Amino acid sequence: MKVMAGKGEVVAQPMKDSSDLYRTDKLGDLRERFQRDGYVYIKKLLPPDRVLQARSITLSSLADLRPDVFAKGVSPLQGTAAEGTSAIGLLGHQQVARSDGVASVLEAPECFRLAAALVGEHETNIVTTSYKWLRAVARGEFTGVHSDRVFLGKGSERLLTLWLPIGDVPVEQGAMMVCRGSHRLRAFAPIHTCYGKSQVGKDGTVSGWFSDDGNDVGTVVANRYAVDWRTTDFEAGDAVALSLDVIHMTAANRTDQIRLIATPGGNRLKIQEIRAYATGTVVTQETGREQAPAGGRGLTAAAALSDLTLRNIIKKECHNSSHEKERRGGGSTRTNNKRAAPRWSAGRAGNQPL
Repeated sequence: MKVMAGKGEVVAQPMKDSSDLYRTDKLGDLRERFQRDGYVYIKKLLPPDRVLQARSITLSSLADLRPDVFAKGVSPLQGTAAEGTSAIGLLGHQQVARSDGVASVLEAPECFRLAAALVGEHETNIVTTSYKWLRAVARGEFTGVHSDRVFLGKGSERLLTLWLPIGDVPVEQGAMMVCRGSHRLRAFAPIHTCYGKSQVGKDGTVSGWFSDDGNDVGTVVANRYAVDWRTTDFEAGDAVALSLDVIHMTAANRTDQIRLIATPGGNRLKIQEIRAYATGTVVTQETGREQAPAGGRGLTAAAALSDLTLRNIIKKECHNSSHEKERRGGGSTRTNNKRAAPRWSAGRAGNQPL
């Protein structure tokens, strides 16, 4: 299918449904798929009625905070945006995410159980960030190409994030898009060795994006055939778990409906730090003490650059890195690498693991 991936159109394939592996306790196979693809998609992880209740609470709260964003003459609970609405700003109202009916979804036991299954731990050993990325997305808006490492990469490597649609989110309303295998395939090394090692994100909105166009991934990787975008029409209760390094984004919202989605935060083992970038604190689990991160609010010196300038610099460095490898004979589509391709690859050069 053709999908509006930010500012550009890409071809995407349907996500693989992993619900059967999860519900039949084939957790070894589930973890293998997660490690291979960089994501797992679970249908009805949460009870739909609980999610729809959270949607109603969120829209009602948003109507109190920003009545101007809703279409006139229509109940806010319908979620129809007024013409020209943009930058709704729900992220800045963490009290909505903390309200009982919403928190019961964002910190649901089902979320902890899935995270525990994917990292091979007991659910009591899983923690999440206090800050929640609860977003309200209007027509034309989207989340750009990124990996979560630039936002949550300090601390444990055993970290994943969950993407939860708060209600039905079809592709045209801005569904999650994952570049399958991009966390481990050699073709994506130019991205991971420059962009993936940066720490430029401060809040998960614009800063930290690799690009605002899904097509840009294909211009930087060593083999454009390795780019495999996946998406689907999501329903209330569905969830996607994402690895720390997998490249992902959301499709552009092409409807008049306000898209509500949540990323509850990084889920990791208790012995590591919980980092809440937007609140500017670091909570160390062992002591429970809070301290301000170096530089204040989790920012690096690179964050002093404008988002657009920084993204262009990163893309240029990745592009140069990719082409330098081709000139040296490494990473080209005519590689002499004799390592056997994994059984899930298409056998093309650049599809080998990193």
